Amino acid sequence: PWFDRALKADPNHVPLLEDYAATLLDAGQAAKALSVTRRIIGLESRNPRAFFLQALLAARAGDMALSRALVERIGGRLDGVPAMMLLRGVLQIEAGNAALAVAPLEALVGMQPENRTARTVLARAYGDAGRADDALAAAIVTIMLIP
Repeated sequence: PWFDRALKADPNHVPLLEDYAATLLDAGQAAKALSVTRRIIGLESRNPRAFFLQALLAARAGDMALSRALVERIGGRLDGVPAMMLLRGVLQIEAGNAALAVAPLEALVGMQPENRTARTVLARAYGDAGRADDALAAAIVTIMLIP
């Protein structure tokens, strides 16, 4: 309801639409989130956050090829954003390039040392890249983070 009221006041406020789409995605309302991202792109054809949210939607739906294509449209404009770093890591692992996933995931864990999801994905990347000792160490730290 808050977003509906705010969008009545300014229906083309892109930052608000971005937050609305992200909230819808987190709430499991994928179709509505996709509709809002399309609206954003209609207002700003190169909006990196809208393409990121679409890439995330595609990845969650299991369409990694589409997700990768959408990430490519973003270029490097969101490279320092933790969620993008995680998505890039996941996409590299899914493409069979675990060794390429390690660097961005290590950087993400360095930025957010208590991020269990990032640590879990990093452990997977290490394991898939043949770095069993690093995978075990990352997994142990992840388990220790559980309250």
